[in-house]
Amino acid sequence: MATSQIPKTPVPDAVLAAGATAVLNAPASKHQDVSKLAAGAGVALGGRIVGRGLLLGVDVALARLLGPVQYGFYVIGWTITRLATMLAPMGLNAGVIRFGALHWKRDDAQLKGVLWVCLGVSALIALTMGVALFFAAPWLAGSVYHKPELVNSFRWFALGFPSAAIVTVAAAATRITQRVKNGVLIEDLSQPAVALFLIFVLVGVLKQGMQGALIAYLVSFVGSSLLGIYYVAKMFPASVPGKIAAIYPGKDLIAFSLPASVTGILGVMILWVNRLFVGYFRSAGEAGIYQVASQVPVTVALVVGSVAAIFSPMVADFAHRGQMDKLREIYVIGTKWTLYFSVPPLLLMALVPREVITVLFGASYADGGVALKILALGQLFNAASGCVGTLLVMTGNQKVTSALYGIMFVINGVMSVLLIPHYGVAGAAWTTSLTAGGLFIPALVIAWQRLKMLPWDRRYWKLLVATSVAAAAMLIPVPSLKPLTHLLLAGTFATVLFWGVMFLIGFDAEDRHFMTMIRSRLKI
Repeated sequence: MATSQIPKTPVPDAVLAAGATAVLNAPASKHQDVSKLAAGAGVALGGRIVGRGLLLGVDVALARLLGPVQYGFYVIGWTITRLATMLAPMGLNAGVIRFGALHWKRDDAQLKGVLWVCLGVSALIALTMGVALFFAAPWLAGSVYHKPELVNSFRWFALGFPSAAIVTVAAAATRITQRVKNGVLIEDLSQPAVALFLIFVLVGVLKQGMQGALIAYLVSFVGSSLLGIYYVAKMFPASVPGKIAAIYPGKDLIAFSLPASVTGILGVMILWVNRLFVGYFRSAGEAGIYQVASQVPVTVALVVGSVAAIFSPMVADFAHRGQMDKLREIYVIGTKWTLYFSVPPLLLMALVPREVITVLFGASYADGGVALKILALGQLFNAASGCVGTLLVMTGNQKVTSALYGIMFVINGVMSVLLIPHYGVAGAAWTTSLTAGGLFIPALVIAWQRLKMLPWDRRYWKLLVATSVAAAAMLIPVPSLKPLTHLLLAGTFATVLFWGVMFLIGFDAEDRHFMTMIRSRLKI
């Protein structure tokens, strides 16, 4: 990377004084950046922990109430819905942050144009895709999956496509202000909370089975989309119709969003598409087992996503200002804290996977333990690379990032076809984890080549020591125990020893500041 030459011209005293002040204030500026990252990540993490608990509650309830086969049918339709609603925004959920941040508090007319285009276009695309799925449902269920029972599920899921797309873009729009509370409420809390309540009533109490689960899905997404529109109007009053005339964005929004959409879509498809391959090549029961196994590692993904929720607008801001040193430091600190929160659950997934599955979902899903152990490896790659995809996209490297994701998506498909028919859920898990490694490692190389940034430095030795101690304790042989007892014992070792060693060694100064900010935001 070429470096710019510094002009050797006389510097006025006033400029020297300003520079000296900036140097003296550098630690304060660093603390302000860490405070913003911690405050946003703290709210996002707290909200997403609750939201993830609600989603896990939805999965546990459906898995237990419907059984592996019916739950497998639900999973196939749900997976298609998630992939479709990732495709529908066409990257406008990233574009609304990048371009909205440029106009916020500067030009209300252009901000309104960005918001209307991003919300409207994504909803229209989702509606078109939903109509297509609704009418193609008989062919897809019968000719592709050879499971006619899927027709009704596909059609109910298709009805929710527009609402799900609006939820995604509206939640992203609220993060323009670098405040993530409303976005967490829209995207992470409201939908699973309503869905869980309706599943309890319709499936648990009224015994409506699959039909009750589908109604719960649709009503929850419609409600969340209305909540999202309400918060966008509340946070950006100028976006309300009739306030001011909108100035619509030009081709730059699409030029940024389309490559960004490829990155986001392929990134999710790499993690989700194997569920469709399992449903196609194997039985519906195995699809249900793989679904529950793949749900547990999402606890790590939610940590990465919580940091990314505030990291994304900060990257855009620092990149626009050319403050790459600040960006580099925030990247390192954010990744370190991602690993702090991810290591204990990863140890449980890797060392006592069968107990985790059995306690959460029941003995009928225990065979998913092997897949869970393998999937933990992929999530380790995810956590250790930090928000590298967000870093590359928001610094203008979306095209090379999209190319990388495209290559790995093709490789993922080839591996799925080769491994899943013969090895079932274990083959799907290996495909996902190996693809994750093939994705995040090259992304880190690109980040170093183009930005001279890596997510690690010498401060990570403390984390390695704490992880080693906790893992060694968990590997000590124990007598045969019931799954719940074994999981509680292992969880105690993983959590208490990891954090205990970290406190004994001592956190770095920025870590202590980060913890203080998170405690204040979570009211601990």
